[in-house]
Amino acid sequence: MRTLDRYIIRTFLYTALLFFVIIISLRVVIDLNFNLDDFLKGNTSSVEKFQNMASYYLYQIPAYVIELGGIIIIASAAFTLARMNHSNELTAILASGVSLHRVIVPIFLFAVLLDVAIICDQEYLIPNIADKMVRSRDELPGEKEIRVRLMVDEAGSVWYSPKLDPNTRTMNHPLVLARSPDGTAVGVISGATAKEEKFGWRFTDGKIKGVGADWKETPDCQRVFTVAGPDAIIAAIEAKERSDKNLAPEQMKAFEAALLASGAKNVDVGDVNYGLSITAQKFEPDPAPARSATTNPDSQAGEEPRGGRLIEPQFTFRAAHGEMLGTIRGTQALWAEGAEGGYWQIDGGNLFFPSDLKTRDIDLRQSSRYLDYMSSKSLAQLINLKKVPDRKAALLTRHIRFTDPINNIVMLLLGLPFILSRERNIKASASLCLMIVAMFYVFIYICRYMNVDPTIAAWLPILLFGPISFVMLDSVKT
Repeated sequence: MRTLDRYIIRTFLYTALLFFVIIISLRVVIDLNFNLDDFLKGNTSSVEKFQNMASYYLYQIPAYVIELGGIIIIASAAFTLARMNHSNELTAILASGVSLHRVIVPIFLFAVLLDVAIICDQEYLIPNIADKMVRSRDELPGEKEIRVRLMVDEAGSVWYSPKLDPNTRTMNHPLVLARSPDGTAVGVISGATAKEEKFGWRFTDGKIKGVGADWKETPDCQRVFTVAGPDAIIAAIEAKERSDKNLAPEQMKAFEAALLASGAKNVDVGDVNYGLSITAQKFEPDPAPARSATTNPDSQAGEEPRGGRLIEPQFTFRAAHGEMLGTIRGTQALWAEGAEGGYWQIDGGNLFFPSDLKTRDIDLRQSSRYLDYMSSKSLAQLINLKKVPDRKAALLTRHIRFTDPINNIVMLLLGLPFILSRERNIKASASLCLMIVAMFYVFIYICRYMNVDPTIAAWLPILLFGPISFVMLDSVKT
């Protein structure tokens, strides 16, 4: 790198830092001037209001960089070259035989690097703090309550809750409508509360209702009705042993005695009537009851149903085509008999429903700008899953992610020829530079707000002004 390059780069970066502070500060002051009343609401102290104000704008700075990054780049480049022109440094450079195009190269390269930094801000920084950026101006940290209004997760389930506390990540009276891939309702999951966990939500006092399913009883966190009781579990275990080990009758009796004495581990049985799969770390059967003529007529040979206990059981319910309806978990479950048949009485029961929906995502979707705060990868996933209410706006946002960096470079190339012109004084050159950049900037937003195809709206400014910028730059007398 030559001495001239180092000098130009140092001047450009210093100017960029200066314009960053000036333009971002001006943006904050303008916003504060129009919205000061929102910060002054409430009965908090002046110190708390000031802290809220500082915190709000601190998290807004990354968004302001996306919004004004191109202006900062063109202003820094124009000011750097205008200063060199005003001090006759460009004249000395030309006199030494160095082309003006050669002077532009280091500025162009570092402008591209700043453009890359803006892209990193959009793709990595903003998505990680998006939930803090959507906070309203009069909202103090820790006081927010969210209403979940029919939000859809990756599996297509629809969520509703009158209140979500983002601090504890807990919904009050949640309601989930589970759906099949074609949008048909297959189940309803409800509860008193639901708390976010790593791969879903844990419901307290949860209930599962199968839509269109012929269930005699509604499963909940206390009782799960099923024909898969201890007798069915023992029969399934014995059948598996016979199949795997081909045991003789005498060996089966020994196996039954061992099963009664120590139980069975890793139990896995099902009940097709409820679409139910039962798993447990261990099953401990009770001894077989004595035969009686007055016992349950459904039992075989007048024998009373056997009791038993499941350790760490999980009762997983699925719809007819395999859609998840939830898993009821507990510390243990005891078999009991009721008027409608047998059921498992669960201790420490809770209902788990798997979902990719997170508190942070719910909070973010409350904002009208939530698409702008998402990474391109997440945005593409939402579009592919058809989880955006306005698909056209989402497609436009995705195209803008590609065109905005290019627009910044086109804006730079449009403005520089006026600053490098030796036919006008510096004021006239700066005025023309400002006019052409403002024209291009306005045209970008006119295209975006026109009711046209998102691809055309995003790429039309580049297609029109891109060739013009290269022609203008090539026309500079060097």
